[in-house]
Amino acid sequence: MESILELQQKLNKIRDDLPIDQQRLFNLKSIQNFLLYFDKLSSSKSEAMKLLQKYFKMMESYDYHIDKDISKMITETYITPLGVYYHKDVGFKIKLEISDVIIYSIGGDLLLLIFGLIKKPEYLLIVPAFILSYFFT
Repeated sequence: MESILELQQKLNKIRDDLPIDQQRLFNLKSIQNFLLYFDKLSSSKSEAMKLLQKYFKMMESYDYHIDKDISKMITETYITPLGVYYHKDVGFKIKLEISDVIIYSIGGDLLLLIFGLIKKPEYLLIVPAFILSYFFT
């Protein structure tokens, strides 16, 4: 079983060797944050460690070169579950998908319309503005 320090060393080597486009596809910035804040996890340390180790093995199995489809699978399989652990224990933000932003914006606007809180059409931009500000912070 590898330690966080060993995983950090692996990550540093991978960052030195991989081109920027592949670093983005592998979500290396997220992994860096997960490793940096690992000690702050309380209830989910063993689950997070297992996922991190599986993530590094997966990278090796793809020989450190993937496409966008595999990147999406990696996000769903490793990054999102890790994000949930870190959200619960450390307070990380969970990233919304743009489709979620659109759905929440339309739903919020409809509720405001139903309850008569929107009197002018330009106010329809209030909910999307707040949700988009959350999305891009």
